[in-house]
Amino acid sequence: MTTVWLIGWVFTIGFLDLSFGKGLLAIIIWPYYLGVWLKGRLK
Repeated sequence: MTTVWLIGWVFTIGFLDLSFGKGLLAIIIWPYYLGVWLKGRLK
């Protein structure tokens, strides 16, 4: 599962033409916000 996640992120960063810094930031921060949003929806 981790491999699929990594491949998806590499594709997304390339598709959106993000710089290295923005891509790294997206990998670190976006899953946190997604988790917070899902937690609010599942309650």
